[in-house]
Amino acid sequence: MEKALLTNQKLELHVRRLPSESATLATPLIINCTSVVSFSGWLLIFLACH
Repeated sequence: MEKALLTNQKLELHVRRLPSESATLATPLIINCTSVVSFSGWLLIFLACH
């Protein structure tokens, strides 16, 4: 039980240290993915209608 708690604390520390870095890396990726998906979806709808 103690080992599990220790590893959990270590993981929490590791996760707390990451958010700023992972957020700065993930945000542009998410924006790019959503814009590409929305654009391709819009394009498909446009082509389907015409």
